[in-house]
Amino acid sequence: MGYAQIAGGFHATRYASARGHPMTHMLTINFNRLDVSEDQVSSLFREVRLRVARAWRYARLRDELLGTFDYFHVQDNPNSKTNVHWALHIPPGRGLWFEKLVLDRLAKLIGSNLDSDAVKMTTVTTPGGMAKYMLKGANPMFASHFHMSDWVANRGTVIGRRFGTSRSLGRTARKANWVRKASTS
Repeated sequence: MGYAQIAGGFHATRYASARGHPMTHMLTINFNRLDVSEDQVSSLFREVRLRVARAWRYARLRDELLGTFDYFHVQDNPNSKTNVHWALHIPPGRGLWFEKLVLDRLAKLIGSNLDSDAVKMTTVTTPGGMAKYMLKGANPMFASHFHMSDWVANRGTVIGRRFGTSRSLGRTARKANWVRKASTS
């Protein structure tokens, strides 16, 4: 993972917190347990993400207090066991709804029942630590710059995109909306 991707993950995490929508959950999809080949993972996750975003927008239009769909994701392939880590802001009380939504969309796309260990959702208490965990596939050359030398591990070769953010947390949104306080010293 290159410098821009690592920086993007940390910036997305900080920007989400600054907006009042900190990353509250991490969802891990283990595609190895779903018998999905490595070359299909990226496109399958993209389709899951688009379908979940569509359902999120629909629920938001129905006057539910969801807010924007804020996330970033990282695809890993350690020991040829492809998985995707997805960090998200999910409002309080909506975690089970979101997990069921992802499970339903994924089952429809795969066309079969899911392995019980294929999808795991955890609550995030420290967004910065979660970002370091997700970005552990960083190039060792950049790890010391981001103070994560102890976290770096070989995360394998990925076919497709290794990293991505929602538009609400991306570079353009940050540049347009994130005003840092000027130093007074």
